[in-house]
Amino acid sequence: MKNGKKIQAGEARRVNSEGVSGGVNMSQFKVGDRVKVKDRRWWPGGYKIASWEGQIVEVKDDPAGYVIMKVDKTGYNMAFPEHELEKI
Repeated sequence: MKNGKKIQAGEARRVNSEGVSGGVNMSQFKVGDRVKVKDRRWWPGGYKIASWEGQIVEVKDDPAGYVIMKVDKTGYNMAFPEHELEKI
């Protein structure tokens, strides 16, 4: 039980660096959101997929913090950590 709310089996919970649960997985993205891949300026030779756009098709519970994006350019589904994407 967390803050008086019973957590259902199978619900993802975020855990901070000290191993303390932060409650149910609260993604910054929802299925259907339009997103763009952020640039990695430190990437040797340039980050080839920077600025690729697509649509979120799945928000992962395990591992928490990852989403699946269907890329417009290729039609492929690709997994990304949320911090590497931005809403458009």
